[in-house]
Amino acid sequence: TLKPPSELDAATAAYEVAKSRVQRARDQVRTWLAELEVRRQELEVSKKRRLDAEIRAPWPGRVSVRHAAGGQYLAVGSPVLTLLRTDPLRLRLEVPERLAAEVRPGQRVDFTVDGLDGACAGMVTRLGSAIDRSNRTLVVEAEVGNADGRLRAGGFCRASIVVADRDPVLAVPETALASFAGVDRVFTVAGGRAQEQLVTPGRRLGDLVEIRAGLAPG
Repeated sequence: TLKPPSELDAATAAYEVAKSRVQRARDQVRTWLAELEVRRQELEVSKKRRLDAEIRAPWPGRVSVRHAAGGQYLAVGSPVLTLLRTDPLRLRLEVPERLAAEVRPGQRVDFTVDGLDGACAGMVTRLGSAIDRSNRTLVVEAEVGNADGRLRAGGFCRASIVVADRDPVLAVPETALASFAGVDRVFTVAGGRAQEQLVTPGRRLGDLVEIRAGLAPG
């Protein structure tokens, strides 16, 4: 069926209008997608800033010193707080030179702390590389578990390193050992008379002193 040219022109015009609307709709969608991408980038930046504003401890511990207050502006690298690692703790000991040769990594360390009930234990982990010339001692470090948090960093203790857990040793009361000018001696009784015996003392435990040489059992 033949139609008049006016209808064809009207249909063509309607098609072009529809085509233009589709193009505008596509352009609008592209604009919205671009704005969405911008908003996503802004969201990621906001998340990054929020994470940068949070301070997370790298290990469980206790705050020793606060260097900044809430709301304070800080320069990059400025300290915020001092965090102490409380588990495990490091026990630092000074062993006399004459006993330093017996200390080895892995040996047990028994110690007590004033104001704390019961004994604690640790393990030798590191020995100093040289004897301290000022006091003739060797620095020994031990690792001490503190999962319950009852030990406080910086405290003092009385400690002994177990170098021979089950070996019997000869010991005398501390009051029986006389020391002068670097010479140690005890007095024994033979035939009703006191005799001087030069000895080499060792470890001390309470009121007893180990005798390494110079005295026989009995």
